Amino acid sequence: MKKIVFIFLLIIISACLPAQQDEKQLITRPLRNVNLTIYGGASLITLNFEKLKPIKSSVFITPGIGIGITLKVEDLFEIESLPSIPAKVTCNLGSGRHFFEAGLGLNIVLGDIDDNFILYPVIGYRIQPLREKKIYFRLYGCIPFSEFSNIGNKEFLDRDIAIMPFGLSIGMSF
Repeated sequence: MKKIVFIFLLIIISACLPAQQDEKQLITRPLRNVNLTIYGGASLITLNFEKLKPIKSSVFITPGIGIGITLKVEDLFEIESLPSIPAKVTCNLGSGRHFFEAGLGLNIVLGDIDDNFILYPVIGYRIQPLREKKIYFRLYGCIPFSEFSNIGNKEFLDRDIAIMPFGLSIGMSF
């Protein structure tokens, strides 16, 4: 019984220990971004903060949150601005400054609309600088999951909020 407990403890301890990493392989880069996003995520414009979580030199996870404005469209001449809170988590794969990005986003729209929570996939391209105080760029596509069945139909345009299937982010890394 003591041997089984000892082996079990060794397995748990070894699972908790970090693996050795080659210091030369790790690329140090700024771990925070502040950006302005136009369209994307069911918002017209947003101000966002992101914090990079490096996994390897070629892979990092990016959680982010922001504040923004979403447009509520009653008809062509009745447009109302509503506050929104966009959040996302993406996985980024690449090398140097160029990365493929994929993940999930959520936009919480504050106001009187049919659906306050808009969940969408994110697929895009990111230029992530290697040094601080450099420009960060991101271009991505996002169509809410609730709209996949309506693509190409009249219902895709018949919503109470304006949805753009792409987004553009420009900001600063620090």
